[in-house]
Parts: sequence; structure tokens; C-alpha cells
Amino acid sequence: MAPQIKVYDAVSKVSGLSGYASIMKVESLEAGYAVTEMHAILNESVPPRTQAGSGNLQIYLPPKAEIVSAIAAGPQGNAVAVTPIPDKKQPNGYAIDFPLLPGMTRYAIQYRVASSESIVFHPKLSYPTGQFSVIFPQSIKFTALEPDGFHHGKSGFHRIINRDGVQVQAISQLKSGQMPTFVLSGRGVLPPMQNMLVARFRPLQRRQTRQSPMSLASETLLQLRRENVSTWPRLEFT
Repeated sequence: MAPQIKVYDAVSKVSGLSGYASIMKVESLEAGYAVTEMHAILNESVPPRTQAGSGNLQIYLPPKAEIVSAIAAGPQGNAVAVTPIPDKKQPNGYAIDFPLLPGMTRYAIQYRVASSESIVFHPKLSYPTGQFSVIFPQSIKFTALEPDGFHHGKSGFHRIINRDGVQVQAISQLKSGQMPTFVLSGRGVLPPMQNMLVARFRPLQRRQTRQSPMSLASETLLQLRRENVSTWPRLEFT
């Protein structure tokens, strides 16, 4: 029996889109920083439709950022390389046109930033998002800034993990658009992933040291659940 293939109407914009989760991993290099952004977008349109317009995901990178790779995976889980397109109206802005089918679409963007002392992020969210998390080494300092450019401790970011060489700061229930600016300063690298996520959070299947960004996101969400941060169902980044 031939497999059944679902076909959805494709339109430029649909309602019912939301950011399920966004995760940012940051560590230092010999000259600058290495960053991986991972975004999971949920399409719950009724009736089910594909959003096939331009700029289905928009990202805003720090100045001097150089994109290394970008991949996307639709609900069927097959990851493909995608090309972020520079936004002519927004400095350091990029758009990814990969279509948003009904279900979960995942993106992973890796880039380097040439900065020796600190890195400033001015993230913007394309859709309302359940949680935005930042993973970084314990040796790196995290500072969230309010709209006036100062730190008052009211940004909404809160530390949820701080051990075994790893810190995680998170902020929940975000609206689309601009979110709090934050600064990472100092040097440091994250421990190998199988040590960070397997040794202390069992049962987890042992993995290789070098993981794909999608696998990293999946295990990070599992770790967040074990910290009682959220009640998300399992999100597979394969």
C-alpha cells in the first residue's frame, strides 16, 4: 500500500503560529564567540494550512556576526540546509523562507561573532514564544538590560541551572517583537554534552561528544523539564 501524503493549502500568512521554544547556546572561541540559535515554531492553523510566504522566521544577530550554517526541519523531521537572506531594512536582520507546515518546524543557525570581551544581543521574536533560554559556561557573566539600558533585575530572565560548568537563563511567555537585551562577557567553553546532560540527568542515552544543534536542543529541553521549569511534551530535534 502506497504511503499517504498530506497536502495542505499554501498561503502567505496564516493564524495560529507560535514559538514553542527558543534556545541559544553561547561559548567563547580563541577570537570571539560561537553561537547556536535554535527555534521551534508551531503551526496550529485551523483549517491546517502551510505558511509559504517570505520571512517565515526572522532573526537578528549581533554586529560582526558571521553565519556558519543554517538548517531547518519540518514536521516530518528531514533537515535541510537553508539560506538566511539579509534584511535590507533591518541592520543585522535575516529572513528564512522555509515553509511552516501544520505541526512543528525547527530551525538551527550557527554563527561566530568577532568580539574579544563581551557580546550584546538584541533579540526579536517572530511569534509569541513559550520560553527563551540561554545556555553558557559558568565562567561567563550574564547581564539582562531593561529598555533604559541598565540592569534592574526586572527583565524577566531568571537562572534555572547553575552547576557542572553550565548556566541557563530563561524567560517565559513572551510576546512577539523585541525582548530584553542581554550581555554575555568573559571567556569559557561548555563541557562535552554527554558529560553535561547524561552524567547528572539519567536516564539519558549516551551520545557522541559532538552533537548536531537539533540534538542539543532536544536534550536541553529534557534537562529543563527535569528542573521542573516547564511541562512541555518531548520535542525531538533529530
